[in-house]
Amino acid sequence: MTKTLNVLERLFAAESAYLAAGGPGHARFDDMADCLTPDVVLHQAKGLPYGGVYRGPAGVERFMAEMSRHWSALEFLEQRFMVDGAARWSSTGAR
Repeated sequence: MTKTLNVLERLFAAESAYLAAGGPGHARFDDMADCLTPDVVLHQAKGLPYGGVYRGPAGVERFMAEMSRHWSALEFLEQRFMVDGAARWSSTGAR
């Protein structure tokens, strides 16, 4: 397993655990933050209730706070990780 793939798997496991624990005030963001670089940028579709661009680990933490208002759990039905020098991710379904 490559280092990048390992980080992606840890990140999504930490995200699921964060939501399952109840989000901000109930869960630690540190496990997710450990997987992020200082220059991380997260894009979410504008049509989502938490749509927008989130920059840096603090931005991702704000995103998780917004997302946890709408989701209490996250289970990926199928994930595909593609690594080509930069991390890429796609999902064909989540619930």
